[in-house]
Order: sequence, then structure tokens, then C-alpha cells
Amino acid sequence: MVIVDSEAEKADSEARRLAEKHGGTVVSRVVDITNEEAVAGLAGDVSADLGAPAIRIFAGTAPRGVDETQARKWAVECIESCCDAASKRGVFLAVENHGGVVAKAEGLLEIVKAVGCPWVGINLDTGNFHSADPYEELARCAPYAVTCQLKTQVSTGGKSEDVDIPRIAALLRKANYRGYVTLEYEDREDPMTAVPRWLEKMRAALA
Repeated sequence: MVIVDSEAEKADSEARRLAEKHGGTVVSRVVDITNEEAVAGLAGDVSADLGAPAIRIFAGTAPRGVDETQARKWAVECIESCCDAASKRGVFLAVENHGGVVAKAEGLLEIVKAVGCPWVGINLDTGNFHSADPYEELARCAPYAVTCQLKTQVSTGGKSEDVDIPRIAALLRKANYRGYVTLEYEDREDPMTAVPRWLEKMRAALA
């Protein structure tokens, strides 16, 4: 599986080539939802051409002097302006719980529910909720997930600890999630030795 963050045409083409060569799939593509033209036009077209089922989008942070409620309303407006293009190309707009105005489940769900478009959902990042019970927040958002990326660490009550993969698998199954679960590895250990071990844990829990 390949996650494409670059907007360069050459990089997109190379990602598709590598995915096809190695039997993988391009899972998502990243854009900033404040760039509405890119989301509605180029990004949607390229994502569809890559075979990616979703565009990962970030809601960002509230500008200075603007409260988060208003910022989320602007995010809703931006996403709504892109829904028609996304539906025509068959590409989901996946809002990630990536801090800022969607740092908590409440804010993320507020945006997704307000848009009310069947082509809008959540890119669920298991390591991005920093609360007393991140698993509870993940469980609330899981029914709206269209993509999911698993991090090896979660922050519970300000303490970083290894993710409970069986617990993640259970909440995804309860939400009837049927999409991809990708590994987003950010730890200090050498990924050449750590990633295979984490992938085995994921396969065992998600099989």
C-alpha cells in the first residue's frame, strides 16, 4: 500500500507504477481543504487516475481571532464545494483527525455530519486523539471512517504507550469498517526491523 502526499505529477505516476508492480494499492492522496480548486479539480482527477479511493484532507487550525466553531463552519463550506467533483470521480473526501479544529472527536464529527454527503467521511488516525480515553473517541468516529491509518503509539492521559491493536480491530469491526488499515510508523526504532513486526501484529488482529 502506498500513501501519496506529493502533488507532483511525476511522483503520482511513480506511485501508481510501484503499486501496480508490487501488487499494492494507492490508499489516499493528501490535499489542504482550503485549496478548494485543487480538491475539486486536479486532486480529484489525479486520485481517481491513481485508483486511490480517497483524498485525505486536513481541516487545519482556527486563524487568530476566530473561534473553532466558526472555523469548522468554514471547513464545512469548503468540503461541500468539493462534493460534486468527488462524487463524479468516485473519490471519498476523508477528513483526518489531525489536530486543530478536529483535535477531538466532537469537532471532527461536527464537520462530517454537517456536510451530510455520502462521499465525505473520516480518515481515522489511531494516534491523533490525545485525551483520557482515545479509544472511546476512535470508537465514536469509526462508523464514519472510509480509510484508517494505525500508529504504533497512542496518548492516554498525556502518557504515550503502545497501541492496543486487538482493541483497534474490535472497534473497527463493531463499526462494520471494511476499508484499508495502513501502518503509519513514526517510532525511533529502525523501521526495517520494527515495521515487519508491527505488520505481523496487525495481520493477526485484523485477519
